[in-house]
Amino acid sequence: MKKLLSIIFTLLILLAGIHPAVFADNTETENGNTGDETESWPYYEYFEEGSTDVMAFFDLSTIGQFGSWSFEYNDRWFKQSADEYNHKLARLTFGLAWSAFRPHFDIASEDDPAQHLKFFLEQMGFTDQRMDDYDKNPSLYTVSTVMGHKTIEDEENGDFELLVIGICGGGYTNEWLSNFSIGDEELHVGFNSAASEVFDRVFGYIAQQHLSGKKLKIWFGGFSRAAAISNILATKLIDSKQFRHEDVFTYTFATPRTTKNPKPGQYPNIYNIVGKMDPVPNVPFADWGYERFGTTLYTPAQQTDSNYSYTSMNANRVYKDLVGIDFWNNVEMDTKLRVILNYLLKIAPTSKVYKEHIQDKLISMWSNRTVSNVMTTLMEIAGDTELINNNNQSQANSLLTYLAYSAAGYVAGSDLESKYMSNNATMVGNLAHEHTPEVYLAWLYSDEDTSMIYSNKLNYMRLVVSGDVDVAVMYYLDGDLLKCVDANGVSRDTFTYDGKTYTHDEGWRPDIFVERTNGETIVLLPKDADFKVVINSNKDQTVSLHGIKLVVGHTNGSFSKLYKFELKKGHYEVVYSSNGDTEINSEGYYGIVNGDTFDVSTISKGDTTSFAIDLERSNILNLSWRQIVILVFTIPTLIISLLSLSITWLVGKHRLKRKIRAGQLRSNATYDRIPSACMVLCMELFGIQELAYWLMPTYLFQRSILKFIIGAVAIYLGYRGYKKQPTMLSRAILISLVFCTAADLVINYNLIGALALYGTAELVLIYHFYKFEKPEKWQWAAWGFASVSTCIFIWANSSEGTGKIIMMMAYAVIMMALLSLSLTKPKKIRFGAIFLAMSNVLIFLNLAFGATLIGHVIGLGVYYVAIMCFASSTKYKKPFENEEVDTVDVAKAMI
Repeated sequence: MKKLLSIIFTLLILLAGIHPAVFADNTETENGNTGDETESWPYYEYFEEGSTDVMAFFDLSTIGQFGSWSFEYNDRWFKQSADEYNHKLARLTFGLAWSAFRPHFDIASEDDPAQHLKFFLEQMGFTDQRMDDYDKNPSLYTVSTVMGHKTIEDEENGDFELLVIGICGGGYTNEWLSNFSIGDEELHVGFNSAASEVFDRVFGYIAQQHLSGKKLKIWFGGFSRAAAISNILATKLIDSKQFRHEDVFTYTFATPRTTKNPKPGQYPNIYNIVGKMDPVPNVPFADWGYERFGTTLYTPAQQTDSNYSYTSMNANRVYKDLVGIDFWNNVEMDTKLRVILNYLLKIAPTSKVYKEHIQDKLISMWSNRTVSNVMTTLMEIAGDTELINNNNQSQANSLLTYLAYSAAGYVAGSDLESKYMSNNATMVGNLAHEHTPEVYLAWLYSDEDTSMIYSNKLNYMRLVVSGDVDVAVMYYLDGDLLKCVDANGVSRDTFTYDGKTYTHDEGWRPDIFVERTNGETIVLLPKDADFKVVINSNKDQTVSLHGIKLVVGHTNGSFSKLYKFELKKGHYEVVYSSNGDTEINSEGYYGIVNGDTFDVSTISKGDTTSFAIDLERSNILNLSWRQIVILVFTIPTLIISLLSLSITWLVGKHRLKRKIRAGQLRSNATYDRIPSACMVLCMELFGIQELAYWLMPTYLFQRSILKFIIGAVAIYLGYRGYKKQPTMLSRAILISLVFCTAADLVINYNLIGALALYGTAELVLIYHFYKFEKPEKWQWAAWGFASVSTCIFIWANSSEGTGKIIMMMAYAVIMMALLSLSLTKPKKIRFGAIFLAMSNVLIFLNLAFGATLIGHVIGLGVYYVAIMCFASSTKYKKPFENEEVDTVDVAKAMI
């Protein structure tokens, strides 16, 4: 369960666009590297004349250690126009962005969280540094920055002052809460608020340093949240007319989307460097209309780039030099994150829906991370019938099922992505690998030729073939075998079809992802080259095929249908051909897939995203996630209840034997197991009912059945006691239990009707309490004081109409009378009245101030305890448990 919660929170962190800290106790080597020695990437060879070496210190979240890197700096870069992309300046800006993280692994920096950033700026000659908010406890819209300036001599165009801003983009605490605060406006509300704060600081700093009237240029950038802030800040500075766009040097990394109005071409100075499979830049969703200002440059991915195996070799050299372990990628982890984002989009199809139903709850959940608040918030989201409705309920069910199966696969290590996890990396390093700064730096330094680093190839295809088949991927034109995986998941170097054997060439070839798992073969094909996929059947069988056309940056893939077709043993099919040409297969008809169109007549499933979960696992019970949660909750609760009941019975029998030995009971006395069994059953049903209340708030009838059973059990206990002790009081308690059960059923539909029934039940008890024992003066005084106080509280805090308020006050007077009269009655009756009063107060507080999970559980739980106290109070102690009672002294029975 803890691992499941850790995965869910990690996903929330990723969606919020943060870079979390990971702690580890590993011994670091020089330069932050670990592991075997490897040849360093010779970046010094490309230093320009006049450049200096600037060291940056930062956290390596992948391995949980403290690291460093050397960056090149040159004044000449800022004499050029900011509109022209400068790769070396992009690298330097990345050093600025990473240095701005609050450190966690460098113990020496604990007293000054901006120490790394300040040192980075000092090396480049920036003076008069001003730090803001690094030394404060961050809040929702806090943004931590360090500013500085330096004079740069420019003989050609005149000297100028260069301002620099380092913006914290990692290691922050509550600052990243603003990531959740998307809103439904033109700009992301949280990012825009932080950018506005930095904007004001810029001009405050200019005035403070007396730089007004001088020629100014400004340089800044950031990672993740700081990247989004920088993206908006650049536009604010340019739109203010105080800076020209060619003088605002802005490079951002892992940049979330920021605006619904990107104004193409208006900000040529902004460059956003984004990993294609990094989930953070995917939010807010493009499907909500969000984009980024400026130009976005994408780093390569195996899914989209045929030359990935070549370009990643250099990235690996840099990565190993930095981190000390080999570079890796995990395409199936990327797939899971994309699928989860896709489901979330189905639940919240617009930013307005997100703002109205999810945003405040996510902020509340992180602001108050108590178990009570987190569970209450999750239950509120799950129970929001406007958010999860008939149109998206299947997607919501599939999302939770998908998360559950993914968590189970992660814990067991049985999912395909577990095969590609690094044993040397932390959990966050694996789950959020594509969002780590280490990966971005590896790509930035992988080549001097930016055409080998950035790629605008954004389209790819995911094919899933189910069946006992061998799957081969080939170049379309020359038929070269790129990869072949047989039905056992073993890679092969040869593949035969159409009477010809194809052999894998040992030379360089595209590294196409083909993997076998759980009877399925998954193929990921870039759309930048022509491929064909051929399957060969190992037996007579029905083979299924499914394909999804995907675009980087968009969560919604174009889902095709799931097809099933018959294949005989030894026969083959060309199931995919990316260039769109037709091909005759062994059966003499056209291939199943031509281009991206499926041309098979037998269609097994509809065209919806909800069946994506079926490609991963099958829900054999065919239950919704809500029903699964209740079922999973019920099983351990039942086991615990049976265990508790067994212990209760053992203790009860032991006490009975002790009383028999002490002569308090006859030797033939027997232990009555029914009362304890009824009480445990009620508590079991209460737990299920309470879970249903939060998960399925519209299932009133089902919850009413559970409440009716609880009430019926209490009535049965009361009737059983009344039959053994048929007093007027036990009869009154039995009648009251009937009214209370009816009220418990009615309260789901009508509050006033429920109060009337509860009031009737209590009036019956009050009448019999008063008849057999007149209240003393102190009881009258207690009743008056409690009634007046409660009525004043109800009048001051209730938002109901006048009629309901009067009804609630009248009920409170009756409840206080019952409580006052019960204080001199037998213990179970006394405790029953006290618990009933407590439950009424808690339930009213829930109505007045909103129900929380813990508040509702305690309020209703105490009510059922009160009912069971009353029900068990009808059976009074007798001299011997098995002795028949012929006559009953009512006065004695009341004692």
